[in-house]
Amino acid sequence: MTASHGRFDSMVTVVCTRWLDAFPASYVTVLRNAVAASLKRPHRFVCVTDNPGGLENGVEGVAMPDLGIPLQYQRRGCWPKLSIFTPGLLPADQPTLYLDLDVMVRQDLDAFFERIESTGGFHALREWNPTIWSMVPLAMRPHRGVQGSILGFYPGEQAKLFHRFYDQKELCFDAFPLDQDFLSENAQSPQDWPFAWTSSFKWHCLHYYPINQVLTKIHEPKNAKVVVFHGNPRPIDVVPLGDYRWGTKRKFGHGPVDWVRDYWLRHDPTWTDAAPAKAA
Repeated sequence: MTASHGRFDSMVTVVCTRWLDAFPASYVTVLRNAVAASLKRPHRFVCVTDNPGGLENGVEGVAMPDLGIPLQYQRRGCWPKLSIFTPGLLPADQPTLYLDLDVMVRQDLDAFFERIESTGGFHALREWNPTIWSMVPLAMRPHRGVQGSILGFYPGEQAKLFHRFYDQKELCFDAFPLDQDFLSENAQSPQDWPFAWTSSFKWHCLHYYPINQVLTKIHEPKNAKVVVFHGNPRPIDVVPLGDYRWGTKRKFGHGPVDWVRDYWLRHDPTWTDAAPAKAA
């Protein structure tokens, strides 16, 4: 099977980003191992980072370009993520899948690449609606723009997107609360990933208080190819053994979530409950 950009069995790129102290290197290891278990295609696994410390074999560390992003904006939102669009940073003609470090890859990433190759263009998650909207058909829910945890593209097609940000950073910081708001406005005709391919841990797996006091089991979205953690909690917050509280004021739970813990221990051979991983 062929597509306009190449063969469906050709080399592809999976890329993540890591900067400052937001995530320990163990997150990169877990993501790399989960990708390898869920992707049949020959692929490169790239981490664009300002801190290569702790990256293991099988991870291609690439220096994060200095885009002149002030520290306050490196810590607010994910503006350094936009460095993946720097011309020449990644192979221009390889279909590329960007994954946030705090996603859970559970099955069949090949489908994401087949979609990129079939249509080209820019692919992104549709930002989820709050839980109450689940009672309404998807077509009737407000489209809230891009959710930036999973992006698909050909790097060679994204030069204009990069320059729209790089050439007027200060205007972007003033106009857009977050990097994904910038992508919503500036990515050319973004295409939504199929809705059923992904689930949000926050919106699809948790109940609001006080319902969560009765329905205490955390729902496992078994058919989702990727489960996205965004905000609070992160995956590593629900892995350790013990009796502890995690989450937000209205959506929270206690102790480990068994299916997240199983995933993490399967892909992080260094994990110990006595000494959780720390930033490298």
